[in-house]
Amino acid sequence: MNSNKAFHSIPFIVLLALLRWMNPVSVLPLDVTESTRVDMDYLMSLNEVKSHAGTLITSIIQHYFAQCQSCVPTGDIPVHDSSAIMYLFHPEVYKTTPFHLRVECTGTFTCGMMVAYDPSSKPGLEVCNVALEVNANKFKSIYKEAVCALQQYLN
Repeated sequence: MNSNKAFHSIPFIVLLALLRWMNPVSVLPLDVTESTRVDMDYLMSLNEVKSHAGTLITSIIQHYFAQCQSCVPTGDIPVHDSSAIMYLFHPEVYKTTPFHLRVECTGTFTCGMMVAYDPSSKPGLEVCNVALEVNANKFKSIYKEAVCALQQYLN
């Protein structure tokens, strides 16, 4: 396979992600992605779309749901991966603020932790956008609309 053909086979989402490198890096902390959760009722509403896309996505999430059910007694699961994709296409769903971040590389208890600094406290350091919260209802609405639009695209 020549390199030109390989480039054209890259999915659109990957190309979009590659283009976003020009913008400041964005971070979606785990506590923010944890706050977008889906339950079985929401999952079944995706299946009601009555489409191949809805059925496929429901099946994939049901598999994930079954895997997590034993460790998540609340009856709902977070959608971490979908959160990253949602941020690429709809960053307005997230409230972000600029911070300078660095990873703590020493310390018995802090090694690997991320430390955030207000950019004004350390001028000149590179800044990234950190998500502080997500509008989970808007997230779910856009997600469901995307499932419907995917079916129209596939037709």
